[in-house]
Amino acid sequence: MPVVWLVEDARGGPGTQEVRACGRALGGNCRVARLDEERVGPYAPGLYAGALRDLIAQGEGEGEDPTAPIVVVLPHTYQSAEYAPRLAVRLGAAYIPSVSAAAVDDGGLRFRRSILQARLRADVRPKTRAVVATVQVGAFGGADPAPSPADVFEVGRPADIEQNQEREILGRQAASAGGVDLASAERIVTAGRGVGGPDEVSVAAELAAALDAELGASRPVVDNGWLPREHQVGSSGHIVAPNLYVALGVSGSIQHVMGMSGSRIIVAINKDPEAPIFSVAHYGIVADLHDVAPALTRLLKARRQSA
Repeated sequence: MPVVWLVEDARGGPGTQEVRACGRALGGNCRVARLDEERVGPYAPGLYAGALRDLIAQGEGEGEDPTAPIVVVLPHTYQSAEYAPRLAVRLGAAYIPSVSAAAVDDGGLRFRRSILQARLRADVRPKTRAVVATVQVGAFGGADPAPSPADVFEVGRPADIEQNQEREILGRQAASAGGVDLASAERIVTAGRGVGGPDEVSVAAELAAALDAELGASRPVVDNGWLPREHQVGSSGHIVAPNLYVALGVSGSIQHVMGMSGSRIIVAINKDPEAPIFSVAHYGIVADLHDVAPALTRLLKARRQSA
């Protein structure tokens, strides 16, 4: 069985559940490598790669099978996408980014990821003993959270880091409050091209408000400027896995489906009965969204007032 290192941020953050679920899917001896910036130091890709490399090397103890695969699993974030390839080089490992599934079978380790701009899915079998893989946020949505592994290791600061400074921190500025948090949303209502135009996006926004949901958008909606890019769901936007996903006028391109197919319950409203979105929807309504969505909004508001 593989030895699986699960890399987690001490402050939590997106991807923690997916990383643990991936470790459980691999069925190996799971260990947590906990990254704490106060302990390791301000982020730099070489620093994090070196610190993790040192910890993994120290963790290879006596009595373990020296031929057992070693898998390092990280959430796929902008930060990890920068330092994970460096870690793979230092470990002599295969690097498999943005995986959506993992398993161990008779052929060994197997990972699934999207290729060719999410037009195809590829099953990848690494030929190296060690593997560094990043996991799509939302890829393992709908699964119960995996229990915390018993072995938790704090990542330390490499001894030689002072002689190998990569960058100087000139200052920090807090991001503005608010914004869109699709990755951790429990409910999302997404507006597709079928809403009709920028003035019609309000039908989705009002339903989202009635559901206490975040407002999402398909790529055509964003490309046309009807909603900002931070609302985009799909392989080129946010990968999401809410408990409830409502698609209004979304046709269901493979790029969009790759971004939301992990949702627990998918409701699609589209007047085209042949729309691909219905192939992944748990509940489908073939009707004009401008008739159905406002009716649902009124019903939800009435229930809230009478509660």
